[in-house]
Amino acid sequence: MLHIDVSTGYIANVVRDVSDSLAAPFEDFAAIVCNSVHLHCDETGLKKNGKKHWVWVFRSNNATVFKVTSSRGSQVLFDFLGIDFAGTISCDFYGAYRKFMDNSQVVLQFCWAHLIREFRFIAEKTERKTVIFVPFLFSRMKSEHFVLK
Repeated sequence: MLHIDVSTGYIANVVRDVSDSLAAPFEDFAAIVCNSVHLHCDETGLKKNGKKHWVWVFRSNNATVFKVTSSRGSQVLFDFLGIDFAGTISCDFYGAYRKFMDNSQVVLQFCWAHLIREFRFIAEKTERKTVIFVPFLFSRMKSEHFVLK
C-alpha cells in the first residue's frame, strides 16, 4: 500500500524492542491488578505459531492486564495472582477458578450473563422439580448477591 520495503527481520526487531520497553509498565499494571479487591477474569483461546494458547484477561477498576500463556489451567491464576490473593473474582464457571478458590482465600462471584443463560437452559426443562425450582432461583437472584466460597 505504501510501497515501502521492510524486511521480516526488521519487523521482528521492532516487535522485540516494543515488547522489551513494555515490560516495566506491564509489571506496574500487574501489581495494581494483583492488589485489587475485585477482579473480572476470563480466558480465550488463540493460535500462536499453529499451537493452542490462551489469552487471559485480569481486569480491576484501575487496570487491565492481558497475559498470553500456553495453559488454561489454574496454575496461571496461582502464578499471576499468587496463593495469597484474597479478593473476589467475577468469572464464568470454568473449573480453573474453582480449583484456585479451593486452594486460596479468593471468593468467586459468577458472571450474571452466564448464570442467566444456565437458568434459562434449566427453565426449558419440563420435569416437575425443575419447573418448581427455577422460579425460586430467579427470585433469589433478584433479592441476593450470589457469591461462592
